[in-house]
Amino acid sequence: MSAGHANGSAPPPAGAAEDPFNQLRIAEAAASLDGAVLAIERNITEGLELAGAGERLPMPLRVRARRDQVAATAAAIAAVDRLFESAGGRALRAGTPIQRFWRDAHAGRVHAINDPEKAGVLFGRYELGLKVQDAWL
Repeated sequence: MSAGHANGSAPPPAGAAEDPFNQLRIAEAAASLDGAVLAIERNITEGLELAGAGERLPMPLRVRARRDQVAATAAAIAAVDRLFESAGGRALRAGTPIQRFWRDAHAGRVHAINDPEKAGVLFGRYELGLKVQDAWL
């Protein structure tokens, strides 16, 4: 995750890059997102290996993938919220990249597939040996 020139975006406002709290927020957001990406990649890799072998995806992988997908969404929301807090008052203006990222992330979160309570209950039910049913499995 890169917040400045390295990704072609405009540089941060003067002084913002030197603010240790901004640096910390960027590090925390990047670490959280990296962990979420690794979990998703693990699920995709396992699923593709099984599919390539002609096997069905087992229920443990399916419920874990749902759990991890929703956890990744939550990590993305937390990261964009944390960075939005660092952006200052200018971030509230329509048309700023951070405002757009914040809005897009929150719009994606409200989609039914990203409901953390439903996915969490689904995973918990499965782990406790109860029957699970979900259209997204």
